[in-house]
Amino acid sequence: MNSSLKFIFAVVAVLVANDLSAEGGIWGAFFGGEHEFVCYTSVHRNFFLAIFGGVALAGIFAWSRFRLKSKAARELSEKNQVIEEQNKDILDSIRYASRLQQALEPDPEELKRMLPDSFFFLKPRNIVGGDFYFVEEHKGQVIIAAIDCTGHGVPGAFLTFIGHNALRNALEKTDSPDPTRLLNAMNTEVKKSLGQQRAQNELNDGMEVGLCMYDPISKIVHFAGAGTGLYHVRASEVKEIKAAKCSIGSIQEHVKEPPPTHRLELLPGDSFYMSSDGIADQFGGPQGKKFQRERMKKMLEEIASQPASNQKAAVAEQINSWMKGHEQTDDMLLVGVRVGG
Repeated sequence: MNSSLKFIFAVVAVLVANDLSAEGGIWGAFFGGEHEFVCYTSVHRNFFLAIFGGVALAGIFAWSRFRLKSKAARELSEKNQVIEEQNKDILDSIRYASRLQQALEPDPEELKRMLPDSFFFLKPRNIVGGDFYFVEEHKGQVIIAAIDCTGHGVPGAFLTFIGHNALRNALEKTDSPDPTRLLNAMNTEVKKSLGQQRAQNELNDGMEVGLCMYDPISKIVHFAGAGTGLYHVRASEVKEIKAAKCSIGSIQEHVKEPPPTHRLELLPGDSFYMSSDGIADQFGGPQGKKFQRERMKKMLEEIASQPASNQKAAVAEQINSWMKGHEQTDDMLLVGVRVGG
């Protein structure tokens, strides 16, 4: 109890206990004793003084509470300011990481030269994500990959850098850009980067990869998929080349060999696509169900005859319409290439 409260309690106690019926009463003591006129009886005076003391006590208590609340509000404001500054620093770092991710993407002019009629629909769930695509010319072939890393957001973004570096190293170390050999070499690189060989490492992260080796002259595609398949559209008919049930970089005791390579002979007007599972798994529509592969096949069937730029716009429109009223659940990636004449 502070000194002010103690004083008030003392005054009230003295006034109540004092015999105010004595000559002059308390007023006499304050105003000159027996010669002063007293208006109220001792009971009334005691009651008045008790009320005065109570009001003063309540005022001091309220002031004390006000000071405590003001202090608490000031401390809370200071803490909120610190949190806001920390959040700003974190967001600035994530936005910078997003620019680093974008720097990994092929130059648009180079893309147009290598794949004149193609599109790359990439829609991360957060500022950064775990889906990315890779396009590079290598020994007369165009290497195209659609890669879906474990997770999304910052953890997924870290894996994209590992995956990009692993695929580039695989290309440099392999004599022939055969998709099976590339995926096998990439698997080794990712496991090495994540330290999966160490017994104490409990990480089981990895990535699903669809990888094509495309010859624009012969119009032949060699494809291998670890968890990511390929859709081939010809004359509005969609055929799916399913991926092997495995991933790159994670520990999978049941996997004994890398995904096999499939060979496709394309004709002018054909299109082929690779997609992460973010589109098929997206909830939406009037009943809040998944988009699913069958709906995606139908979408590809409808857009395949259009120029690539129109295809990308149509995909974005359908996905946004499907998601209306629903949050995005995962990163989304769709790579499409249309074969020219």
